[in-house]
Amino acid sequence: MKHTIVNPFPCNIFETILELDSTLIDSITSTIMQEANTISNDELISTHFLKPSIHDWDDNFKLLTEVLLNSANFYYQEIKNLPFDPKIFVMQRMWFNVYKPFASMRIHEHNESPYVGTLYLTDSTAPICFTHPSAFRLNKIYKVTPAKGKLIIWPGWLMHEVWTSNEANERISISFKLDFKVSNRGLDNRSFDTEPLDQYNHI
Repeated sequence: MKHTIVNPFPCNIFETILELDSTLIDSITSTIMQEANTISNDELISTHFLKPSIHDWDDNFKLLTEVLLNSANFYYQEIKNLPFDPKIFVMQRMWFNVYKPFASMRIHEHNESPYVGTLYLTDSTAPICFTHPSAFRLNKIYKVTPAKGKLIIWPGWLMHEVWTSNEANERISISFKLDFKVSNRGLDNRSFDTEPLDQYNHI
């Protein structure tokens, strides 16, 4: 897997380009647009799928979910320097985003999930921007430019936003929340993922 793990803040962000079959991407994109076309919104459609467990019953999304979970497990193995391939994540929830011209997303986070991610189904020049977690360094921003097939995964608490797009084409992506299959706490009740992550690379 060709990947990059960047460390712009006291945490890691995983980036890779997935080599997905074009038929699979087209089918998933078609499903998204069918649902998006039932929603009235001039700029941004960002909503959970009508059937929340789409990653459990739809064959295309089952295949995609397997790829996403394998990537997340690989990411965790890398940042923790594990000598084995952990199979520790489950898919908590998926939703889709359709950004129309001039659409943007305000700054936010997903504190309820240990890790979250986004898979881009189209190219775009409007980046997703991550903000340094320190209140004294809020001017430090890390940008990721969307590209078809690009996957990014990051800690759920990390603040991020999507800048305005002035492109004619829609920017389409799938976002998701990951959870651990089992509790991620040790016998002393200390979370293995207490940030910053790189303090615990050798647990």
